[in-house]
Amino acid sequence: DERDASIATDSILLHRLVREVAAGRSGINAQIGRKALIQATASVYPAGVYNNPASWPRVRRLDPLAQALLPPEDDLPEGGIAAAALLNGMAAYRQGALAAYVEARGLFERALAISEKALGPEHPDVGHVLALMGEVLKRRGNVDEAEHTLRRALAIHVKAFGEDAIPV
Repeated sequence: DERDASIATDSILLHRLVREVAAGRSGINAQIGRKALIQATASVYPAGVYNNPASWPRVRRLDPLAQALLPPEDDLPEGGIAAAALLNGMAAYRQGALAAYVEARGLFERALAISEKALGPEHPDVGHVLALMGEVLKRRGNVDEAEHTLRRALAIHVKAFGEDAIPV
């Protein structure tokens, strides 16, 4: 709640009318604007939100903005890698802070689709998303799917960093 003075963040809050006007514009300028907003939001979205409760008040404020920027699930958003990073952060928050595994899985799946399209299926960032998604699957009891997902993540990690590297 922005009225709570005890919560201090470095984030900005866009007035809902500004968001509505920006969303209502069409054409190339809207795409450029959306991409810039996605990149800006991704750059201030806290890293390590999964296990960092100190970042959760900031995420609570950024989360609605991030959701408004990203289009429906069937559309891949403008902003590519920044959109994938934002989706990863949003999913990690749901996984770590809220235990909302179904929502987290959906966000991880979107991040995975964007990452694979932008970077290729064997990029280390794709492996990172797969590892996070594997953890969600494991917590939901989907052991076989979790194992398959985590094995794929491990294979990407080993290919990128070598057999001696410890997976993150």
